[in-house]
Amino acid sequence: MKQERPAIDRLAPDRYLLATSCPLTPANKAELAKIIGGKLQQLADILGPEDLNALLRKYPNIERSHVKLWLSSAMVLDRIVRSAHYDFAAFTREEMLEKVKIYAPNSSFERSFEKLEKHHILIISGPPGVGKTTLAEMLAYSYIGDNWELIPIRNLDDGFGALNDTKNRVYYFDDFLGQISLDPKTLATKDAELAKFIRKVRATRNARFILTTRAYIFEEARTLSEYLGDPSLNVSKYVLDVGVYTRKIKALILYNHLLARNTPQQFVDALILSGKLKSIIDHKNYNPRVIEWMTDVQRIQDIVPTQYAESFLHSLANPKKLWEKAFDKHIKPHCQHLLMALFFMPEHGADIDELRLAFDALHSVLCERHFLSSTPKDFNESIRILEGGFIALTNHKVSLINPSLRDYLSTYLNDLSLLLAIASTAKLAVWAKNLWKHAKYIKSNEEEQKQLAFALVSVAKKFRSFPVWKRSRQSHNGLESHDISSGERLGLLLEWWRVTESKTLAGVALAFAKSPVESFEAWNDVEEIVKIFDDLAEGDFDRFDGYSKLVTELEGILTSLLLEDLNGDQLGQLTRAVKSSHHHISAQAKIDLVKAIRHQVKQAGKISFDSESVSDLSDFEDALRDLAPRASIPKADLDYAIDILRERQQDIEERMTKTPAPSISRVRRKEPDDFSDNELSNLFNALLSRPEE
Repeated sequence: MKQERPAIDRLAPDRYLLATSCPLTPANKAELAKIIGGKLQQLADILGPEDLNALLRKYPNIERSHVKLWLSSAMVLDRIVRSAHYDFAAFTREEMLEKVKIYAPNSSFERSFEKLEKHHILIISGPPGVGKTTLAEMLAYSYIGDNWELIPIRNLDDGFGALNDTKNRVYYFDDFLGQISLDPKTLATKDAELAKFIRKVRATRNARFILTTRAYIFEEARTLSEYLGDPSLNVSKYVLDVGVYTRKIKALILYNHLLARNTPQQFVDALILSGKLKSIIDHKNYNPRVIEWMTDVQRIQDIVPTQYAESFLHSLANPKKLWEKAFDKHIKPHCQHLLMALFFMPEHGADIDELRLAFDALHSVLCERHFLSSTPKDFNESIRILEGGFIALTNHKVSLINPSLRDYLSTYLNDLSLLLAIASTAKLAVWAKNLWKHAKYIKSNEEEQKQLAFALVSVAKKFRSFPVWKRSRQSHNGLESHDISSGERLGLLLEWWRVTESKTLAGVALAFAKSPVESFEAWNDVEEIVKIFDDLAEGDFDRFDGYSKLVTELEGILTSLLLEDLNGDQLGQLTRAVKSSHHHISAQAKIDLVKAIRHQVKQAGKISFDSESVSDLSDFEDALRDLAPRASIPKADLDYAIDILRERQQDIEERMTKTPAPSISRVRRKEPDDFSDNELSNLFNALLSRPEE
């Protein structure tokens, strides 16, 4: 700036303004004012990035008028980075629309709605098949109908990344405990994050959070978890039990399924005229999932109409046998192999080309193992046979058609010898991770896990060749997620090393930490890297062959993440890593960390512009206060950064509005428990075919 002073004097302007992309503290501005001299009318005429961002917020038309500003805006970047999440949201909305057609409103809706409005958080727990997901989706749908935005999430990172205090958002996490291992160590990390997210939602006027879980998993988790057993969470727990269905609601569920699922008329007539409707409605095992199964055209095609009612009752009496018979008796081995391959793919759907690779490898091994013949057409034939009955195929995505099929396959794959046989066939890191997670879920012992980890060594060596991203089918120049992140892969490699203490796996993990398939990035890797530092602090890697080299690589990863643009949650998590690593890292690493911390203090202006969450900005402030003493940050600089953050919080709070809860007047109040046999007959008689005149 000193070199510019002569040019300012020659220009002799009435007023001089300085705009810079360099972060400025009050002391920086005062020093610049002295250099510029009298042509600077006021200190406010020196604008740093936080000042420019504030002006863009005040005059949004400027951003929209300049394409480069628009393309770099948080909203557009969010749409690009989170494209897979947006596609998932669209798919979930489509599922909801289908379920609206068959939903029978009942008292559980109103009671859960009231609890959700009171606490902003609702945990729906119950046995398989009673309608947890349907209730959750109908609740979410009621908010969508009143112009709330649906944010279905597959992990808590999705939720933290979508927090926005100025928008009405309902977050929906289906089977949230099914996504994590229930060992105490993993659960301790995850439930702390869950509790943190719940606190954020509760503190936000315009946010609701709906979760579902199977009852037995929830109860097991409560015994292991510090947070899930906490009364503050339990107060908003809502247990959905099939007993809340009155006789009339049970009848309406069956009626709606017969009507909306296009059950062949001859089957409908046979069922109504059989005289067994009363026995079905009043059956002790009445379950909406069995109703769904037995009204599906694909499921009943081998049943003659005259035996339909009897088959219905048999299915209610033996619900666990439904998939067993279909899997063992009705499909060929190559179809079974495809379902096994799909089970270990991402739960919310696998790209059909990726599934083909997984199938080909697994199918080859199992055919050789069981002396079965195979042909190049086996994959296409399996897709054709299974579609509609076992799998859903939508826009090149293949998924299991029903949660109960996943439950059945989970039991079927409770076979260590089978897992050992197929472990080396993994063509994706996520496939190997899911297989490993399943082995822990079925309570395999330490020796069995050791065998499996050794069986996965050949896959581990390929982790650096499995791409994280792939070309998008929707956008020719775009990319979409292909596999798990570098952070998840490193965490998995180190976990396999802990189980085996294999020198080979130690070498693979160290090489990956030094040269990952994709650079470690905060938005994708923070959680896993912090977990690794927690394990480091607990001494889990003390016996690691090449311990000092591993620590050096982890130091570099931590420093590089701290030099990125972080949100409050990310910085808060990395602060924990800094604290836990204090006694393990080198003197040089401590110097690098000081530089990184100073960078984060300077970033207060940028985070304040990018964030729309008061709690996120508050987290960022707390993290800065924690980190500042470690880098000897001057009090004036810290105070300035905090002032920027608080000014932005105030701006968000001023724009926040109290949104009224969605109207549920369209949902009926609790029906009387009595529903006579005569009323039951009258309801279903309307579905009987009429003889031609």
